[in-house]
Amino acid sequence: MSKEIMKKMFEITNQVKYLSEEQIKDGLELLSGNIIKYCYAKHDKDLKDNSNELKEEHYHVFIRFNKGVRLKTVAKAFRVEEQYINTIKGKFDDAILYLTHRNSLNKYQYDFSEVVSNFNYAEEVERI
Repeated sequence: MSKEIMKKMFEITNQVKYLSEEQIKDGLELLSGNIIKYCYAKHDKDLKDNSNELKEEHYHVFIRFNKGVRLKTVAKAFRVEEQYINTIKGKFDDAILYLTHRNSLNKYQYDFSEVVSNFNYAEEVERI
């Protein structure tokens, strides 16, 4: 029997055709009692490596909980397979920056207004 993964920080990434904004909002609502911070954005201007071809539209969702949560609980809340959920191993701040690619200047720079969060995203980026 495998160990259950319990962590405080998760990233959900999936194509728009498999993860809708409604699913994201529903998942956040279901888990709201344990969420400290969340933010998400649709990436629809990313280019495939070494190409001018657009990647499939996809969402990045970053969540920080106040206590360890099971990966399968997160997957169930968002109605996605566990394979589309990763634990954030570094700093949550780095994840926050990635939503608009502020820490990947060679990628398209998304506008702060494209980020949905339960905190002031622009102020948080300035703080970082």
